[in-house]
Amino acid sequence: MGSGRILIVDDDRLFRTYACDILKPEGYQVWTAATGEEAFRILKQDRFDIIIVDVVMENLSGLDLVRRIREADPEQEIIMVTGLEDVRTAVEAMKLGVSDYILKPIDPHGFLFLIDKLLSRRNLALEHSSLVLENLEYFETLSVYDRGMKFLEILDPDRLAEIIIDSIMSLTNGQGGIIWLKNQAEPQKLQLFSSLGLVRVEDEPVYLPFTPVSRQEDFNAYFPESGSRNVFIVPLLAQGEKIGVLKIFEKQDGTDFRTRDLKLATVLSGFAGIAIKNAFRFREMENRTRALPKQEAILSLEHFREAFDREINRSQRYRRNFSLVRLVMANHSRLQKIIPEPDFSKSKKSLLENLTASMRESDLLGALNEEEYLILLPETDCFDSIVSIRRLKEELKEAVKIKTLGVAHSWQLLAGASTYPRDGEEFSALNRAASNQVDKSRRSLVQKANCENLSFWEILDFLIQLTPESEYVSKNQESHYPLPFDLSLLRKVVELITSEALNRPLIRGVLLLNEAAGTEMVAAFLKKLASREILPGINVKFFLLGAAGPEPSPYLPITQLEVEDPRLPQHPFVFFLGERTAYSFLGRLNGQKGGTGFHSADPILAELLIHKFRQNYQLNFQI
Repeated sequence: MGSGRILIVDDDRLFRTYACDILKPEGYQVWTAATGEEAFRILKQDRFDIIIVDVVMENLSGLDLVRRIREADPEQEIIMVTGLEDVRTAVEAMKLGVSDYILKPIDPHGFLFLIDKLLSRRNLALEHSSLVLENLEYFETLSVYDRGMKFLEILDPDRLAEIIIDSIMSLTNGQGGIIWLKNQAEPQKLQLFSSLGLVRVEDEPVYLPFTPVSRQEDFNAYFPESGSRNVFIVPLLAQGEKIGVLKIFEKQDGTDFRTRDLKLATVLSGFAGIAIKNAFRFREMENRTRALPKQEAILSLEHFREAFDREINRSQRYRRNFSLVRLVMANHSRLQKIIPEPDFSKSKKSLLENLTASMRESDLLGALNEEEYLILLPETDCFDSIVSIRRLKEELKEAVKIKTLGVAHSWQLLAGASTYPRDGEEFSALNRAASNQVDKSRRSLVQKANCENLSFWEILDFLIQLTPESEYVSKNQESHYPLPFDLSLLRKVVELITSEALNRPLIRGVLLLNEAAGTEMVAAFLKKLASREILPGINVKFFLLGAAGPEPSPYLPITQLEVEDPRLPQHPFVFFLGERTAYSFLGRLNGQKGGTGFHSADPILAELLIHKFRQNYQLNFQI
């Protein structure tokens, strides 16, 4: 028995009747039309497996009808019926894409065989098309699941919301989207949380009423009740709980959203709801961690890395810096061996409590291992990280002291910092850069000679008396050289450092200059420099002792420091600390033309000298 829908178009009523009498007993569903116009009206309302068209008809010919059918549906199966004298027309029809033709009078057996052959071919094509679509849907579904799984890796709710909107817009070709999420303070409301793309947020409500999951549309994406198909809504669910809704606006090509778009959005929204709930749970846990007593607020490396990744994302989005400090308890193993366990643990706990108490609210502390810790300093550039490390060292001065069994010990802390994006754009690179700075600190003369415990003048006396044979004088790139000098050298040093500041106006730094006796030429040089209005605004601050400096200038930030000390006129010095370079020159005059000096490119030493000078004279200038 046959199975198929067939339309017969012929102006010969007898032929239409005859063809129906052949087809209907075989089980085919048959419709007839007497003209091409009538056939086209039927085709606008219905579809057929095969259309049988007579070549010769009044008004709209069979060929014209075939052309119009082909325009509407290039895949439609068509049989042309013709007389022997119209075979050439039938050949022309075959060129238009007609499936086959038959001659009048038709042979019932041959006619049925042709119908059966075309239907079998059509069913085979439909089956093949269905398999292709299934494969495409399968790979499309895999792609959607892959996107959804990536949602679960993101623990920053703000970034996650934007990625969810962007992903569903990408899948459905939408132009914009808005997310409302459940308001924790007012559970009966959904609050506008994030938007992306071409959206007029001001036209959308800040709050939506919260309705529990109850209808089928609450589980699937759906069109609003207005019936508009250029907008659809996606509920965001987590374990059957409704936590928000997402609204997607207008396709980029101007067409309506289709059922396929809603299905894809529904699949992806399932991952989105779970990911959002996890992200808020993590934020809640993080907030609870911040609220813990300070000694308990040390993150594991895993949680620290997650917070670090969120800071990377925020810094990339808003183009801002942050710094990573690596803090090492350099004598941890030695102290653990020589100090009784209760005293050791108590001292270490106290040190960590003081460390966390000294940090800003936005800073995070993570444990790398028993001896090493990481500190995340948001919105902190390279120069600020230097200042932050100094501040922590000063606030931990008392906490590093240990007294046990009548013997005094001290924690030996080494610190190094790296800055995003200058030193890297991922955790491994920044951690490695910070570790390199710790190594520099370990090799520094400051560490070797325990300069942290000396006063400013004790450090100067110690450095000036060094000889090339001293154990503290090395030959690496940050070498510390004792040297004879004359006063002209001082001007050259200042000119060199100033040129560095002018060539890199965005680089921050501080220069502390003591002119000492007979070096007014340096002040004259700075005055001349400050008067040049073509200078760009620079970020190096100049602090000048001794002779009067130039008038205040917006082009060169120079501050005159009034310090009285009989030792200063005999000790010219220049200390420069920048983000990328550092330099320390200091000397003792043996006459009016020169004396004995010392210089170094060690940034740790330059920072310490500036700090000790401020501390010695109780100066509050900010570097």
